Amino acid sequence: MDQRIALRYAQALMDVGKEKKSVAEIAGDMRVVHDALAEVHELKAMLHSPVIRPDVKRKVVHEVFGKHVSKDVMLFMDLLLKKGRGDVLDMTTVEFLRLLDIDTNTVSAIITSARTLDESAKQQIVTKLEKLSAKKVRAAYAVDASLRGGFIAKVGDTLIDASLQHQLENLREDFKQGMIVRVN
Repeated sequence: MDQRIALRYAQALMDVGKEKKSVAEIAGDMRVVHDALAEVHELKAMLHSPVIRPDVKRKVVHEVFGKHVSKDVMLFMDLLLKKGRGDVLDMTTVEFLRLLDIDTNTVSAIITSARTLDESAKQQIVTKLEKLSAKKVRAAYAVDASLRGGFIAKVGDTLIDASLQHQLENLREDFKQGMIVRVN
C-alpha cells in the first residue's frame, strides 16, 4: 500500500519537474534526500514516528535539507509532512529515482573486480554492458581480492560473471563432458 502511495507522489513530482523542465535538478535533490535517509537512521525513524508532530518533522526537515535542495523539493516534502505522510518520503525517493531511470533508459550496475580498475578498463566494461543491456549504464565499482581476475557485473537483475574463476570452472565442466578434443 505504501509503495503505491509513494509511486503516486513520485509520479506527481516527476510531472512537476517535466512541466518546469527541472527534472535533472529535482533528481539531484532526491538523491541527496535518499542518501541522507539511508545514512542517518535517526532522521528516517523520526519521519516514521507517529508520536512526533508533523510541525516538528517539518522544522527538522527544513533544518536538514533547506540549504541543500531546491524550493520545489522543499515544497514537496512540506506537502508530504502536512498530509502526515513523512513515513513514505524514503520510499518516494526510491520510486522517483526508479521512474527517472525508466524515463532516461538507464540501469545501475555494480562491477566487482580483483583490483581497482583504471579509467580505460572501466570505460571498456561499461561500453560492453551498455551493448548487452541496450541501456545507459550507471556504474558503481567494488574490489574483491578473492576474485582471481576478470570481473563480475550485476546489471539490474542480471549477473554477468566474467571472472577468471568462472571461466576456469566452465573449462573444467567442458573437460568433464568431453567437449574439448585433444589436438596432437
